[in-house]
Amino acid sequence: MYVLFIENSFTLLKKGGCITFINPHRFLISEYGEGLRKFLREKKAIKKVVYFGTEQIFDTATTYTGIFLFKEFSDKLSFALPKSKNLSSLIYFDKIYNSDFNFNFSLDDDSNPIIDKIHQHKRVSEIFGGAFQGIIPMGDDIQVLKGEIKGNIFYGYSNALGKEIEIEKGIVRPLLKGENIQRYTQCKSDIYIFYPHFVDKKGKTKPYTEQQLKSTYPLGYSYISNFKKELKNKKEKYKTNPDYWFSLHRSREQYIFENEKIITPQLQNKPSFTLDNGNFYTDAGGYIIMNAKGRKLNLKSYLGIFNSKLFYYYIKKTSTPYNNNYYYFKTNYIEPFGIPNLSTDLTEKFSQIVECILQTKKENADTSEMENEMDIRVYHLYNLSFEEAKLIDETITEKEFQKFK
Repeated sequence: MYVLFIENSFTLLKKGGCITFINPHRFLISEYGEGLRKFLREKKAIKKVVYFGTEQIFDTATTYTGIFLFKEFSDKLSFALPKSKNLSSLIYFDKIYNSDFNFNFSLDDDSNPIIDKIHQHKRVSEIFGGAFQGIIPMGDDIQVLKGEIKGNIFYGYSNALGKEIEIEKGIVRPLLKGENIQRYTQCKSDIYIFYPHFVDKKGKTKPYTEQQLKSTYPLGYSYISNFKKELKNKKEKYKTNPDYWFSLHRSREQYIFENEKIITPQLQNKPSFTLDNGNFYTDAGGYIIMNAKGRKLNLKSYLGIFNSKLFYYYIKKTSTPYNNNYYYFKTNYIEPFGIPNLSTDLTEKFSQIVECILQTKKENADTSEMENEMDIRVYHLYNLSFEEAKLIDETITEKEFQKFK
Protein backbone atom coordinates (compact mmCIF):
# COMPACT_ATOMS: atom_id res chain seq x y z
CA MET A 1 0.00 0.00 0.00
CA TYR A 2 2.87 2.41 0.71
CA VAL A 3 3.83 2.21 -3.00
CA LEU A 4 0.47 3.76 -3.90
CA PHE A 5 0.92 6.52 -1.30
CA ILE A 6 4.32 7.45 -2.75
CA GLU A 7 3.04 7.64 -6.32
CA ASN A 8 -0.16 9.49 -5.49
CA SER A 9 1.63 12.05 -3.29
CA PHE A 10 3.20 13.55 -6.43
CA THR A 11 -0.25 14.77 -7.52
CA LEU A 12 -0.35 16.93 -4.37
CA LEU A 13 2.99 18.66 -4.88
CA LYS A 14 3.50 22.30 -5.72
CA LYS A 15 6.21 23.01 -8.29
CA GLY A 16 9.56 22.46 -6.59
CA GLY A 17 7.88 20.83 -3.59
CA CYS A 18 9.23 17.92 -1.55
CA ILE A 19 7.76 14.82 0.05
CA THR A 20 9.35 12.91 2.92
CA PHE A 21 8.26 9.46 4.04
CA ILE A 22 9.56 6.84 6.42
CA ASN A 23 8.67 3.67 4.51
CA PRO A 24 9.96 0.16 3.77
CA HIS A 25 12.94 0.09 1.41
CA ARG A 26 11.98 -3.24 -0.15
CA PHE A 27 10.49 -1.49 -3.22
CA LEU A 28 14.09 -0.82 -4.35
CA ILE A 29 14.59 -4.53 -5.13
CA SER A 30 11.21 -6.28 -5.07
CA GLU A 31 9.11 -7.33 -8.03
CA TYR A 32 6.13 -5.34 -6.73
CA GLY A 33 8.32 -2.21 -6.70
CA GLU A 34 9.21 -2.39 -10.40
CA GLY A 35 6.51 0.06 -11.48
CA LEU A 36 7.38 2.56 -8.76
CA ARG A 37 11.12 2.36 -9.58
CA LYS A 38 10.33 3.15 -13.23
CA PHE A 39 8.11 6.05 -12.16
CA LEU A 40 10.78 7.49 -9.83
CA ARG A 41 13.59 6.97 -12.37
CA GLU A 42 11.69 8.86 -15.07
CA LYS A 43 10.97 11.73 -12.71
CA LYS A 44 14.49 11.63 -11.16
CA ALA A 45 12.48 11.85 -7.99
CA ILE A 46 14.50 10.38 -5.11
CA LYS A 47 16.66 13.19 -3.78
CA LYS A 48 17.89 11.89 -0.43
CA VAL A 49 17.73 8.60 1.48
CA VAL A 50 18.75 7.40 4.93
CA TYR A 51 18.91 3.65 4.33
CA PHE A 52 18.75 1.53 7.51
CA GLY A 53 19.25 -1.87 5.84
CA THR A 54 18.47 -4.61 8.40
CA GLU A 55 18.61 -2.24 11.39
CA GLN A 56 15.28 -2.36 13.27
CA ILE A 57 14.04 1.19 13.85
CA PHE A 58 10.64 0.59 15.44
CA ASP A 59 10.24 -1.41 18.64
CA THR A 60 6.71 -2.56 17.84
CA ALA A 61 6.94 -3.27 14.09
CA THR A 62 9.12 -5.80 12.29
CA THR A 63 9.91 -3.91 9.11
CA TYR A 64 13.00 -2.63 7.31
CA THR A 65 12.82 1.02 6.50
CA GLY A 66 14.47 4.12 5.15
CA ILE A 67 13.82 7.86 5.28
CA PHE A 68 13.06 8.98 1.71
CA LEU A 69 12.98 12.57 0.51
CA PHE A 70 11.32 12.85 -2.91
CA LYS A 71 11.69 15.84 -5.26
CA GLU A 72 11.15 15.80 -9.02
CA PHE A 73 14.04 16.38 -11.47
CA SER A 74 16.86 16.06 -8.96
CA ASP A 75 20.34 15.90 -10.49
CA LYS A 76 21.56 13.25 -8.04
CA LEU A 77 20.47 10.89 -5.29
CA SER A 78 22.29 11.31 -1.96
CA PHE A 79 22.23 8.44 0.49
CA ALA A 80 23.55 7.56 3.93
CA LEU A 81 24.00 4.09 5.43
CA PRO A 82 23.82 4.50 9.23
CA LYS A 83 24.89 1.56 11.40
CA SER A 84 22.55 2.52 14.25
CA LYS A 85 19.66 4.82 15.14
CA ASN A 86 22.12 7.61 15.95
CA LEU A 87 21.76 10.05 13.02
CA SER A 88 23.91 12.86 14.36
CA SER A 89 26.85 12.37 11.97
CA LEU A 90 25.60 10.91 8.71
CA ILE A 91 27.96 10.57 5.75
CA TYR A 92 26.22 10.88 2.37
CA PHE A 93 27.23 9.30 -0.93
CA ASP A 94 25.89 10.26 -4.34
CA LYS A 95 24.42 8.49 -7.35
CA ILE A 96 24.12 10.68 -10.45
CA TYR A 97 20.93 10.48 -12.49
CA ASN A 98 22.18 9.47 -15.94
CA SER A 99 21.61 6.72 -18.51
CA ASP A 100 23.36 4.18 -16.23
CA PHE A 101 21.30 5.00 -13.15
CA ASN A 102 19.54 2.08 -11.49
CA PHE A 103 18.21 0.99 -8.11
CA ASN A 104 20.07 -2.33 -8.17
CA PHE A 105 19.90 -4.33 -4.98
CA SER A 106 21.43 -1.87 -2.55
CA LEU A 107 22.33 1.76 -2.40
CA ASP A 108 25.83 0.68 -1.43
CA ASP A 109 28.08 1.37 -4.43
CA ASP A 110 30.72 -1.09 -3.18
CA SER A 111 28.43 -4.00 -4.02
CA ASN A 112 27.90 -3.15 -7.68
CA PRO A 113 31.13 -4.51 -9.23
CA ILE A 114 30.57 -7.90 -7.58
CA ILE A 115 26.90 -8.03 -8.54
CA ASP A 116 27.83 -7.01 -12.08
CA LYS A 117 30.33 -9.87 -12.32
CA ILE A 118 27.63 -12.30 -11.19
CA HIS A 119 25.17 -10.99 -13.75
CA GLN A 120 27.59 -11.44 -16.64
CA HIS A 121 26.76 -15.15 -16.70
CA LYS A 122 23.78 -17.34 -17.50
CA ARG A 123 21.07 -17.22 -14.88
CA VAL A 124 20.01 -20.17 -12.76
CA SER A 125 16.71 -20.15 -14.68
CA GLU A 126 18.65 -20.66 -17.95
CA ILE A 127 21.00 -23.36 -16.66
CA PHE A 128 18.54 -25.51 -14.70
CA GLY A 129 14.89 -26.45 -14.99
CA GLY A 130 14.15 -23.61 -12.56
CA ALA A 131 13.80 -23.01 -8.83
CA PHE A 132 10.50 -24.46 -7.65
CA GLN A 133 8.54 -24.14 -4.44
CA GLY A 134 7.33 -27.39 -2.89
CA ILE A 135 3.76 -28.58 -2.54
CA ILE A 136 1.08 -26.64 -0.69
CA PRO A 137 -1.56 -28.69 1.18
CA MET A 138 -5.11 -27.57 1.95
CA GLY A 139 -4.34 -28.14 5.62
CA ASP A 140 -1.18 -29.39 7.34
CA ASP A 141 -3.12 -30.97 10.20
CA ILE A 142 -5.18 -33.04 7.72
CA GLN A 143 -2.81 -33.89 4.88
CA VAL A 144 0.56 -33.98 6.69
CA LEU A 145 0.96 -37.19 8.68
CA LYS A 146 3.73 -38.52 10.92
CA GLY A 147 4.51 -42.20 10.68
CA GLU A 148 6.11 -45.00 8.67
CA ILE A 149 5.43 -47.48 5.89
CA LYS A 150 5.34 -51.21 6.67
CA GLY A 151 4.61 -53.46 3.72
CA ASN A 152 1.75 -51.91 1.75
CA ILE A 153 0.34 -49.86 4.63
CA PHE A 154 1.25 -46.45 6.02
CA TYR A 155 0.85 -46.32 9.80
CA GLY A 156 0.67 -42.73 10.96
CA TYR A 157 -0.76 -40.14 13.32
CA SER A 158 -3.33 -37.57 12.19
CA ASN A 159 -3.30 -34.31 14.13
CA ALA A 160 -6.72 -33.47 12.73
CA LEU A 161 -8.27 -36.68 14.11
CA GLY A 162 -5.97 -36.87 17.11
CA LYS A 163 -5.35 -40.59 16.62
CA GLU A 164 -3.42 -43.24 14.70
CA ILE A 165 -4.57 -44.15 11.18
CA GLU A 166 -3.81 -46.80 8.58
CA ILE A 167 -3.98 -46.04 4.86
CA GLU A 168 -2.46 -47.41 1.66
CA LYS A 169 1.20 -46.53 1.11
CA GLY A 170 0.47 -45.50 -2.51
CA ILE A 171 -1.47 -42.45 -1.37
CA VAL A 172 1.38 -40.89 0.65
CA ARG A 173 4.82 -39.45 -0.21
CA PRO A 174 7.78 -38.82 2.13
CA LEU A 175 7.91 -35.09 2.92
CA LEU A 176 10.55 -32.59 3.99
CA LYS A 177 9.59 -29.38 5.73
CA GLY A 178 11.96 -26.42 5.53
CA GLU A 179 13.42 -27.14 8.97
CA ASN A 180 14.31 -30.70 7.85
CA ILE A 181 16.65 -29.35 5.15
CA GLN A 182 20.16 -28.73 6.47
CA ARG A 183 23.40 -27.64 4.85
CA TYR A 184 25.31 -30.51 3.17
CA THR A 185 23.33 -32.99 5.27
CA GLN A 186 21.59 -36.20 4.20
CA CYS A 187 17.83 -35.69 4.34
CA LYS A 188 15.77 -37.46 7.00
CA SER A 189 12.09 -37.16 7.86
CA ASP A 190 9.31 -39.22 9.41
CA ILE A 191 6.47 -37.16 7.97
CA TYR A 192 4.41 -37.88 4.86
CA ILE A 193 1.98 -35.97 2.69
CA PHE A 194 -1.42 -37.30 1.64
CA TYR A 195 -0.94 -37.12 -2.13
CA PRO A 196 -4.05 -38.07 -4.19
CA HIS A 197 -2.43 -37.28 -7.54
CA PHE A 198 -1.02 -39.32 -10.42
CA VAL A 199 0.90 -38.81 -13.67
CA ASP A 200 -1.22 -39.15 -16.83
CA LYS A 201 -0.12 -40.47 -20.24
CA LYS A 202 1.11 -37.00 -21.25
CA GLY A 203 3.35 -36.80 -18.17
CA LYS A 204 1.17 -34.25 -16.37
CA THR A 205 0.33 -34.52 -12.68
CA LYS A 206 -3.42 -34.70 -12.15
CA PRO A 207 -5.70 -35.39 -9.16
CA TYR A 208 -7.69 -38.62 -9.08
CA THR A 209 -11.42 -38.27 -9.48
CA GLU A 210 -13.38 -38.95 -6.31
CA GLN A 211 -14.53 -42.30 -7.69
CA GLN A 212 -10.98 -43.30 -8.70
CA LEU A 213 -9.70 -42.39 -5.24
CA LYS A 214 -12.49 -44.34 -3.54
CA SER A 215 -11.90 -47.49 -5.59
CA THR A 216 -8.07 -47.38 -5.71
CA TYR A 217 -7.37 -46.26 -2.14
CA PRO A 218 -10.43 -47.08 0.00
CA LEU A 219 -8.59 -46.60 3.29
CA GLY A 220 -7.19 -43.27 2.14
CA TYR A 221 -10.61 -42.17 0.90
CA SER A 222 -12.22 -43.20 4.18
CA TYR A 223 -9.67 -41.09 6.09
CA ILE A 224 -9.90 -37.94 3.98
CA SER A 225 -13.74 -38.13 3.93
CA ASN A 226 -13.73 -37.11 7.58
CA PHE A 227 -12.90 -33.60 6.35
CA LYS A 228 -15.01 -33.40 3.16
CA LYS A 229 -17.11 -30.41 4.22
CA GLU A 230 -14.13 -28.47 5.57
CA LEU A 231 -11.97 -29.11 2.50
CA LYS A 232 -14.81 -28.27 0.09
CA ASN A 233 -15.29 -24.93 1.85
CA LYS A 234 -11.56 -24.21 1.48
CA LYS A 235 -11.64 -25.05 -2.23
CA GLU A 236 -14.53 -22.66 -2.73
CA LYS A 237 -12.81 -19.98 -0.68
CA TYR A 238 -9.65 -20.22 -2.81
CA LYS A 239 -11.71 -20.52 -6.03
CA THR A 240 -10.39 -23.96 -6.95
CA ASN A 241 -12.48 -26.92 -8.09
CA PRO A 242 -14.52 -28.29 -5.13
CA ASP A 243 -15.08 -31.56 -7.05
CA TYR A 244 -11.48 -32.35 -6.09
CA TRP A 245 -11.97 -31.37 -2.46
CA PHE A 246 -9.47 -34.05 -1.32
CA SER A 247 -6.58 -32.82 -3.52
CA LEU A 248 -3.66 -30.60 -2.53
CA HIS A 249 -3.84 -26.86 -3.06
CA ARG A 250 -0.66 -27.05 -5.18
CA SER A 251 0.55 -30.55 -6.06
CA ARG A 252 3.37 -29.46 -8.43
CA GLU A 253 4.66 -31.85 -11.08
CA GLN A 254 5.86 -35.16 -9.65
CA TYR A 255 9.02 -35.27 -11.78
CA ILE A 256 10.28 -32.21 -9.86
CA PHE A 257 10.51 -34.29 -6.69
CA GLU A 258 11.31 -37.74 -8.06
CA ASN A 259 14.70 -36.86 -9.56
CA GLU A 260 18.07 -35.86 -8.16
CA LYS A 261 17.81 -32.26 -7.00
CA ILE A 262 19.33 -29.49 -4.91
CA ILE A 263 17.00 -28.35 -2.13
CA THR A 264 16.98 -25.42 0.29
CA PRO A 265 14.77 -24.01 3.06
CA GLN A 266 13.07 -20.78 2.02
CA LEU A 267 14.11 -18.79 5.11
CA GLN A 268 17.61 -18.99 6.57
CA ASN A 269 20.53 -17.00 7.95
CA LYS A 270 23.15 -18.73 5.78
CA PRO A 271 22.92 -20.99 2.71
CA SER A 272 21.61 -24.42 3.72
CA PHE A 273 21.46 -26.22 0.40
CA THR A 274 21.83 -29.99 0.20
CA LEU A 275 21.35 -32.81 -2.27
CA ASP A 276 18.42 -35.22 -2.47
CA ASN A 277 18.42 -38.23 -4.79
CA GLY A 278 14.70 -38.18 -5.50
CA ASN A 279 13.54 -39.65 -2.22
CA PHE A 280 11.60 -36.70 -0.83
CA TYR A 281 8.91 -34.19 -1.70
CA THR A 282 9.15 -30.74 -0.05
CA ASP A 283 6.45 -28.50 1.36
CA ALA A 284 6.04 -24.77 0.74
CA GLY A 285 8.99 -24.09 3.06
CA GLY A 286 11.40 -25.82 0.69
CA TYR A 287 12.68 -24.85 -2.77
CA ILE A 288 14.09 -27.16 -5.44
CA ILE A 289 16.73 -26.65 -8.14
CA MET A 290 16.84 -29.46 -10.68
CA ASN A 291 18.19 -30.37 -14.08
CA ALA A 292 16.19 -29.20 -17.06
CA LYS A 293 14.60 -32.04 -19.00
CA GLY A 294 17.20 -33.66 -21.23
CA ARG A 295 20.16 -32.24 -19.29
CA LYS A 296 22.34 -34.09 -16.81
CA LEU A 297 24.49 -31.53 -15.01
CA ASN A 298 26.67 -32.63 -12.11
CA LEU A 299 24.60 -31.17 -9.29
CA LYS A 300 27.32 -31.72 -6.68
CA SER A 301 29.58 -29.22 -8.44
CA TYR A 302 26.83 -26.59 -8.28
CA LEU A 303 25.90 -27.39 -4.68
CA GLY A 304 29.21 -25.87 -3.56
CA ILE A 305 28.40 -22.64 -5.43
CA PHE A 306 24.94 -22.32 -3.86
CA ASN A 307 26.39 -22.89 -0.38
CA SER A 308 29.19 -20.38 -0.94
CA LYS A 309 29.66 -17.06 0.82
CA LEU A 310 29.45 -15.37 -2.58
CA PHE A 311 25.92 -16.67 -3.13
CA TYR A 312 24.90 -15.57 0.37
CA TYR A 313 26.35 -12.12 -0.33
CA TYR A 314 24.15 -11.98 -3.43
CA ILE A 315 21.08 -13.05 -1.45
CA LYS A 316 21.74 -10.40 1.21
CA LYS A 317 21.92 -7.73 -1.51
CA THR A 318 18.83 -8.86 -3.42
CA SER A 319 16.45 -10.70 -1.10
CA THR A 320 14.08 -9.61 1.64
CA PRO A 321 15.53 -9.45 5.18
CA TYR A 322 13.70 -10.68 8.26
CA ASN A 323 14.41 -10.81 11.99
CA ASN A 324 17.92 -11.82 13.11
CA ASN A 325 19.34 -11.40 9.60
CA TYR A 326 17.31 -14.20 8.06
CA TYR A 327 16.65 -13.92 4.32
CA TYR A 328 14.26 -15.46 1.84
CA PHE A 329 15.74 -18.02 -0.57
CA LYS A 330 12.84 -18.12 -3.03
CA THR A 331 12.40 -18.43 -6.80
CA ASN A 332 12.60 -14.67 -7.45
CA TYR A 333 15.91 -14.42 -5.58
CA ILE A 334 17.56 -17.68 -6.70
CA GLU A 335 16.78 -17.65 -10.43
CA PRO A 336 18.51 -14.34 -11.36
CA PHE A 337 21.85 -15.55 -9.92
CA GLY A 338 24.44 -15.96 -12.67
CA ILE A 339 26.82 -18.93 -12.83
CA PRO A 340 29.84 -19.19 -15.17
CA ASN A 341 30.26 -22.21 -17.45
CA LEU A 342 32.14 -24.89 -15.54
CA SER A 343 34.97 -26.60 -17.39
CA THR A 344 35.30 -30.38 -17.10
CA ASP A 345 38.23 -29.94 -14.70
CA LEU A 346 36.35 -27.46 -12.50
CA THR A 347 33.23 -29.62 -12.49
CA GLU A 348 35.30 -32.57 -11.30
CA LYS A 349 37.19 -30.51 -8.69
CA PHE A 350 34.08 -28.87 -7.23
CA SER A 351 32.29 -32.22 -7.19
CA GLN A 352 35.21 -33.87 -5.34
CA ILE A 353 35.24 -31.16 -2.66
CA VAL A 354 31.48 -31.35 -2.17
CA GLU A 355 31.54 -35.17 -2.04
CA CYS A 356 34.18 -34.95 0.71
CA ILE A 357 32.04 -32.45 2.63
CA LEU A 358 28.93 -34.65 2.31
CA GLN A 359 30.78 -37.76 3.49
CA THR A 360 32.49 -35.92 6.36
CA LYS A 361 29.12 -34.50 7.49
CA LYS A 362 27.80 -38.07 7.75
CA GLU A 363 30.57 -38.73 10.27
CA ASN A 364 29.69 -35.54 12.23
CA ALA A 365 33.23 -34.26 11.66
CA ASP A 366 34.42 -30.71 10.97
CA THR A 367 34.11 -29.54 7.34
CA SER A 368 35.07 -25.86 7.79
CA GLU A 369 38.42 -26.18 6.01
CA MET A 370 36.85 -27.79 2.93
CA GLU A 371 34.00 -25.28 2.90
CA ASN A 372 36.50 -22.43 3.13
CA GLU A 373 38.41 -23.85 0.14
CA MET A 374 35.16 -24.03 -1.81
CA ASP A 375 34.37 -20.39 -0.99
CA ILE A 376 37.77 -19.24 -2.25
CA ARG A 377 37.54 -21.31 -5.42
CA VAL A 378 34.16 -19.69 -6.10
CA TYR A 379 35.70 -16.21 -5.73
CA HIS A 380 38.23 -17.15 -8.42
CA LEU A 381 35.50 -18.67 -10.60
CA TYR A 382 33.93 -15.21 -10.78
CA ASN A 383 37.30 -13.45 -11.21
CA LEU A 384 36.97 -11.51 -7.98
CA SER A 385 39.97 -9.58 -6.77
CA PHE A 386 41.28 -10.09 -3.24
CA GLU A 387 39.78 -6.73 -2.25
CA GLU A 388 36.35 -7.82 -3.55
CA ALA A 389 36.62 -11.17 -1.75
CA LYS A 390 37.47 -9.23 1.40
CA LEU A 391 34.19 -7.32 1.11
CA ILE A 392 32.38 -10.65 1.30
CA ASP A 393 34.57 -12.32 3.93
CA GLU A 394 36.54 -10.04 6.26
CA THR A 395 38.50 -12.98 7.73
CA ILE A 396 40.11 -14.13 4.48
CA THR A 397 43.87 -13.60 4.12
CA GLU A 398 45.69 -12.88 0.89
CA LYS A 399 47.75 -16.04 1.38
CA GLU A 400 44.56 -18.15 1.53
CA PHE A 401 43.16 -16.33 -1.47
CA GLN A 402 46.24 -16.94 -3.62
CA LYS A 403 46.58 -20.60 -2.57
CA PHE A 404 43.62 -21.71 -4.71
CA LYS A 405 44.01 -19.31 -7.61
